Amino acid sequence: MLALSACCAPVLANEADGPREAAQQREAVIEQAMSAIGLPYRYGGNSLTDFDCSGLTQWAFQAADVSLPRSLSEILKTGTPVSAEAAEPGDLLIYEWGSRKRSRLHVTILAAPGWVIHASPKYRKVSLTDVDRPVWRRRLVGAIRLIPSA
Repeated sequence: MLALSACCAPVLANEADGPREAAQQREAVIEQAMSAIGLPYRYGGNSLTDFDCSGLTQWAFQAADVSLPRSLSEILKTGTPVSAEAAEPGDLLIYEWGSRKRSRLHVTILAAPGWVIHASPKYRKVSLTDVDRPVWRRRLVGAIRLIPSA
């Protein structure tokens, strides 16, 4: 497993409002990301014309008033690492793709158990994907919680 550190907290809106606010924030993130399904993938994309994985994540979390850095390397420094088994809808799941010499990380948003929303370079669009399959399970390297557990 990749060691994911939590050095910088994301900016949460009304964090003191408790579990109800957290649940609403998580729902807003998922709804925002779902609204982008079918939009094209483009490396460096971060708008409604096209997205890459970190651009989609940053944009989706804006719906919950959560300010994230633009790059995946910086997103990995935010929030709280959690086990994949403890991940909840609205958490980020991080995958590693490619060979050992040329691997790259890919960030996704957990929509429901076993399902993620992500800007897929393979399918060239924002997709809802079943990750409860061996090809995805073996590439999972970590999970990050940006919004407190509801």
